[in-house]
Amino acid sequence: MMLSRIEYNERIADGVYVMGLDAGEIAPSARPGQFVHVLVDRDKYLLRRPFSICDVDGGTIKIMYRVKGVGTELMSRAMRGESMDIMGPLGKGFNEVRGRVAIVGGGIGLAPLVYLARRIKSGTMFIGFNDEPFGLDFISNPGLDIRVATTNGTTGYRGNVVDLFEDTLSSERYDYMYACGPKPMIKEIKRVCKEHEIPGEASFEERMGCALGACMVCSIPVKDGDKFKYKRICKDGPVFNIDEVIFGGVA
Repeated sequence: MMLSRIEYNERIADGVYVMGLDAGEIAPSARPGQFVHVLVDRDKYLLRRPFSICDVDGGTIKIMYRVKGVGTELMSRAMRGESMDIMGPLGKGFNEVRGRVAIVGGGIGLAPLVYLARRIKSGTMFIGFNDEPFGLDFISNPGLDIRVATTNGTTGYRGNVVDLFEDTLSSERYDYMYACGPKPMIKEIKRVCKEHEIPGEASFEERMGCALGACMVCSIPVKDGDKFKYKRICKDGPVFNIDEVIFGGVA
């Protein structure tokens, strides 16, 4: 645990913010896909909140978050120079592979993919939004082709990001896939990857208690031979081989 000074806390879209935290002690060891556990207000709240590491710049860790409740509302009002109590980096991040890769993200699921995108040599990033895109200016990689889908058709492909990715596979081939977004999206991405024989990984978003693997609050079912078992998103993830995760009791 450490007290981290807020370097900036900026609104980048309706209800979406990016916060920079001075975390020189832990930033050098952070890897794409890992997260930090943040205590928003030690006087009011007992439980911390997990946030993916969006990017690392020197000793600064960047997190991207959407205001959903009282805790994130408090975060959105935090000012530069104030401090946040953080733990991290935590969890298992993405494996870095060679070859042509696809990165697929939905909405705030973009958060852990920004840091990953900087390390990709060749590939395509597919990002989906309901309406106006956000956070794309954080992605800095000339070797990555960025393609956007919006549900209302205001920008890029009209439809959802899964359809955009699936349509692209009729003419393009990828050696590996990374994803983050809502579970229904990842479930469909798993189907598409299985049909096209593309291996990959997905980062899962989940509420957590301890974030250290003790409380089992964030468990999800995964394959175990012809049966299943539970793994902890905080300790065994948040990144998993997409083929091992079971959705709705269906492998």
